[in-house]
Amino acid sequence: MSYIDPSLPLVLAFAIVSLFIAWRSNKNRNWMLALSVAGMLILSSSPLASLFAKPLEARYDGRPFIDSGEAIVVLAGVALEYTVPDRPEIVPSHPAFSDFPRQIGDWSGTHETLDPIYLDALRLDDYLLMNYSAAANNPINFYVAYYRSQKNGMSVHSPRLCLPGGGWQILSFGRQMMPATHGNPAWPVNRVLIEQGGQRQLVYYWFRERDRRLTNEYVVRWYIFWDALVKNRTDGSLLRLAAPIPKGTPESQIDRQLTRFATLSEEPLNRFLPD
Repeated sequence: MSYIDPSLPLVLAFAIVSLFIAWRSNKNRNWMLALSVAGMLILSSSPLASLFAKPLEARYDGRPFIDSGEAIVVLAGVALEYTVPDRPEIVPSHPAFSDFPRQIGDWSGTHETLDPIYLDALRLDDYLLMNYSAAANNPINFYVAYYRSQKNGMSVHSPRLCLPGGGWQILSFGRQMMPATHGNPAWPVNRVLIEQGGQRQLVYYWFRERDRRLTNEYVVRWYIFWDALVKNRTDGSLLRLAAPIPKGTPESQIDRQLTRFATLSEEPLNRFLPD
């Protein structure tokens, strides 16, 4: 189920706005940005865009790795970031994830740590990595990456990019809604079925960007620009749930467990991730 996926006319408008702002600026670098946006507008037109997207479609079960509309969103957002005046950001208070509850429903968790090599690459400000287990449920790995600021190249790293790099094959990629809970409306997650060495896992992931829950990485990039402009904030996070699928276990059973865990985790997450 698609949740936030911008239409081509809208993203074209974004690109045109960025082109106009760059043209009005006296800074030479913005002339280069203007040319880049103009080039993306040309390359995103059919049939040229299909020449770039076609080789990547098969990797995600018919879903393009990046389509022309998404490309325009991220390029326009990056271009526009350079036109926003430099000013101190508002960074809300954030309790440390070391205090995150170990008990979520029937699941009991143990804290894990990331290796320094990953911390150096991710450059995040705080994170949660917990392995939760329960007698009547499958184990669930819960990961949250939090960034106080996502300007100057600092931003969440999408599992859509990292999973294939880790040797996992993506068998299916889709979206579905989590039910409303704890006063929060229903929200979308990306649902990814992966396999490596005959072992399968089901992964849910989504982004919390200020008061939004998003699934599209390129829309995330656009809202980073927009909220920097109107709210003076760019803090945000990636949330990922992963559970193994034992042989003979239907995927629907793991779906129910991940959905229940996601809804139960919303209440404590609201205390740790500021809207």
